[in-house]
Amino acid sequence: MAIWDLRKGDADDDRMSPGGRGMRAIVMSALFEFNVVQAALAFVALVLLPAFLVGLVPSLLQTYGTLVMTSVRQLWSEPLWAGLVIAALALVAYKWGRMRYASAARSLWKLHYTLVFPIFVLVREAVKIAGERWLGPHATLADLMARRRLGTIVSGGLFAGLSLAIATTLILTTGIVSVSLATASPRMIVRAAVIDGLMVLAFSTVVASLYWTWRELSVPPPELAKDKAHVPESQGVLRVAHLSDLHLVGSRHDFRMEPGTRGPQGNARWQATAAHLAEMDRTAPFDVILITGDVTDTGARAEWVEFLEQIDANAALRERVLILPGNHDVNICDRWNAGRLEMPWSAGLALRKLRFIVAADQVQGERVRLVCSRTGELKQTLREALRDGERLHRLQALARDGNVRGRWLVSQLWRDLFPMVVPPGTGGRPGVILLNSCTDSHMALTNGIGAIEPRQLQALERLLERHGEARWLLALHHQVIEYAAFGIPLKERFGLSLINAPDLLASIGARARQAVVLHGHRHRNWVGMCGALQLCSVPSSTLGAHDTKYGPGLFHLHEMAWGETGRIWVTATETVVVPDAEATAYPEDTSEA
Repeated sequence: MAIWDLRKGDADDDRMSPGGRGMRAIVMSALFEFNVVQAALAFVALVLLPAFLVGLVPSLLQTYGTLVMTSVRQLWSEPLWAGLVIAALALVAYKWGRMRYASAARSLWKLHYTLVFPIFVLVREAVKIAGERWLGPHATLADLMARRRLGTIVSGGLFAGLSLAIATTLILTTGIVSVSLATASPRMIVRAAVIDGLMVLAFSTVVASLYWTWRELSVPPPELAKDKAHVPESQGVLRVAHLSDLHLVGSRHDFRMEPGTRGPQGNARWQATAAHLAEMDRTAPFDVILITGDVTDTGARAEWVEFLEQIDANAALRERVLILPGNHDVNICDRWNAGRLEMPWSAGLALRKLRFIVAADQVQGERVRLVCSRTGELKQTLREALRDGERLHRLQALARDGNVRGRWLVSQLWRDLFPMVVPPGTGGRPGVILLNSCTDSHMALTNGIGAIEPRQLQALERLLERHGEARWLLALHHQVIEYAAFGIPLKERFGLSLINAPDLLASIGARARQAVVLHGHRHRNWVGMCGALQLCSVPSSTLGAHDTKYGPGLFHLHEMAWGETGRIWVTATETVVVPDAEATAYPEDTSEA
């Protein structure tokens, strides 16, 4: 007989599987395979450079102030020359100063969301879990929510206090070390920028810790939805098929990262899901088929081909399918090595984003429109935006040879593409907003953490304001609030979190009654409320729910109604079990070796 049937997989397929090797083994292998040179370069690019740009601001202000004061003093002796200099300085302040302020603000945001906020969330969730362990066996969900709020207050106070101690120490030992950029040596400029950057970061962390704590406490506690919502006056009904986390692989012999050989092989479950959707659609047509991220397992080209070919095979569904990116679509830099770091400028990250863009263009390019972040006005379609000017040629060059200009274009486009919007229809028909909740993690081990950039949140706020009483389906990959459930482990509450979820909820704000949020990511089957906002969390369409040990795939069928008051309700939710797909059968090899 053969030594081993390679079609059934081997230990290499479990290399990144928490259920196979275990999380501890994955972390240890990541430490042993860690590249120190890459780590140093990444630290410079992601931490030191933003800190330097922030710390340069005091020196810039000092230099600018010195020039202004010198020119003012010369007004009496050389009024024409001094007046021209002051006018030039005013123009520089107006034009370049705004750009520099925006650059410094982005750098500070990157520092907080790359370094500080993840640590804050880790501390906060660890404190919460420690507090939850003291709850008695008869504790209720109300007790759980109260203990979580207490944990938020304690962790926020600890973080703010520690940051204040660091900031005070820096003030007492060094003070503000701003220098004149016109006279100081490069070494002195760098030293001043680094010290001042650390000081700004420390003081801003004090403020940010209190702000994050306040934001967290302002979020209403989640609760399960009632069995059936009461709709006083319905103007229409929307049938929505909500799928997520397909985790498609490149061939019928491939396994997925998370379950490894314990999970399904190939894409038979996705094919069964698509066929079942088509059958259901023939009986009662869907209005929207929403896939909320993790379409692929690693963002590989072959995985996207598998998705698009199945969509083409069910062409009747195509015009109602909408997709958005998940962390597995863009953040898996190495399917086999959890410790590999990816540089921010690498071709791999740009190509994974490009593959999503290509798929989105084919599936929904003519139906979704982009948003002006300043005004909330709907702009050109996705298809038009991708073919504007030289963009098409640069994207093709990136796909062909990893072109540097193409990488730069994708990094710019990626910020501008979201939110993608299907405008509201006539008769009050809800529109659809597709958000990107994925950050650039640069490392497979931390790929699941999400955040929504301020630019997207601003665009969302302006869009909701501009469209007044419109109703919306608001879709993203990450969950927006921790589930009201006992025993959720730290690796899930931190490693799979949307770290600025309270900011998203605040952006929705008073429009909560006009929106339904749909997401996936954590493979949990949960439909509930957060204040007036309705939340729908769907399991994986190929891996099932988190507690079924990779059982049958599941997706949701929602019926939503809207009325004259501008309200939208989820009136019914059916959890659809995907029919069992035929597993690949391999005959036993009985031949003699």
